[in-house]
Amino acid sequence: MHSVFTKSETLKKNKAVNTESLVTEILGYKEKNSNIPALKYGRFMEPVARRKYKCILLQRKHQDLKVVETGLYIDTKRGYLGSSPDGMVDCSCCGSGVLEVKCPLSIAHTIPSHENLTYLVKEGSNITLQRNHNYYTQIQGQMAICNKQWCDFFIFTKHGHHLERILFQKDYWEKIVSNLENFFLKYVVVELLTQDIKKKVAHTETSSGTKSNTDSIPLLAINTCKPTKPTQAKGKKLNKRRKKVEPKPIYLCGSCQQTCLEIDELDNNCESDYSIGCDKCRKWFHWGCIGFDGMLNMDKWYCDDCEASKENSL
Repeated sequence: MHSVFTKSETLKKNKAVNTESLVTEILGYKEKNSNIPALKYGRFMEPVARRKYKCILLQRKHQDLKVVETGLYIDTKRGYLGSSPDGMVDCSCCGSGVLEVKCPLSIAHTIPSHENLTYLVKEGSNITLQRNHNYYTQIQGQMAICNKQWCDFFIFTKHGHHLERILFQKDYWEKIVSNLENFFLKYVVVELLTQDIKKKVAHTETSSGTKSNTDSIPLLAINTCKPTKPTQAKGKKLNKRRKKVEPKPIYLCGSCQQTCLEIDELDNNCESDYSIGCDKCRKWFHWGCIGFDGMLNMDKWYCDDCEASKENSL
């Protein structure tokens, strides 16, 4: 949302600004790598963080507390807008709100603060999320689409946390959604009708030998046209085919050669089964196989082989 909001602000000043890369991103024309170390770390730490968040609220005596994982919400007025909070929260003392969790790998070894996270600022004795950061725009969108009045922003590491309750800002959201709607109608709908950028991306990536993702069905394509029924000749049956299920990629531990499981397959009480990827050779390793405990002071992590080759090259 934030990138569309800021791009629309720029377009108000200069209509010649290129929008193709943003439209490409929105419509999912280029495949993203969802298994880079920081993203994978965030995925398997999220349920741990959610449990910790619940414990903190229980310690603060919130009554009838419920914290549940949730899925995708679609805006009731604008079907091209969606949001996926990290949790729904409800208690008899505060009502219901949303939860947004961040588990940054870059500070896994220390306590979250304004000194190690650029999107946190210190105002007097309080540490808060910057109001011009994309996380803040994301959170305002979550509250609007889910029809909630507050969001708990929770940054978690095993050494500490930052918890901040952010309230819904109606005036700010109205400004955001105005830009989103304008961009959707002027640029995204035009692309959905013409497919000009899609053809250009497919041609470019075919020429370079890279894989495009132009056959994906983006969220922004929902509700832009009426559903139609398949036609068939009289007296003939439709040829029904079973939908092919694409297998998920399998990553084997570089040490034990056993599968590195996804977060939904893990026993969250068994940290030795968590996995981490080498930033050089891109191999994955179980924490237990390499003696990793998530507490090392690091920005990047290298396996023993890559660490040795790096030292030998010096």
